Amino acid sequence: MKRFRFRLKKFLDHRIQLYEVARTKHADVVRKLRREEAKLESLRDTYKTCLFELAEKMKKKFRVLDLGPYYRYMTFIKKEIAQQIQIVYQALQEEETRRKELMQAAKEKEILNKLKEKYYSEYVYTLNQEEQKFIDDITASKYARAGWRR
Repeated sequence: MKRFRFRLKKFLDHRIQLYEVARTKHADVVRKLRREEAKLESLRDTYKTCLFELAEKMKKKFRVLDLGPYYRYMTFIKKEIAQQIQIVYQALQEEETRRKELMQAAKEKEILNKLKEKYYSEYVYTLNQEEQKFIDDITASKYARAGWRR
């Protein structure tokens, strides 16, 4: 009997390739998201540090004129934090979209893999039946020859 050949192999290969592309894109977006979250955390740490320094200076002698640079810097950092929050939110949305695409590509690939497994099990079943038929024919012919000799 001829070898097993999956008729939809090219289609399966294409689905596997699409899955790999989706997986790569998702990984890139996740890396970008982590990078943006790290930037946001860094900005928040900077703001906390500045606030802590200001509080320490206020415990000592402090002039009101010294408050201006801190106020401007902290206002700038707050704006940066707000912008970074928007960037992180957009990255989260993009990650969600890519994750859904990845899940869909995985489903489509898995469907074809299951179909291939089903066809292969049918092929093995048919092969076993043919082999059993062949063995039965050999046994029957040996039995018939042995019966004719008596």
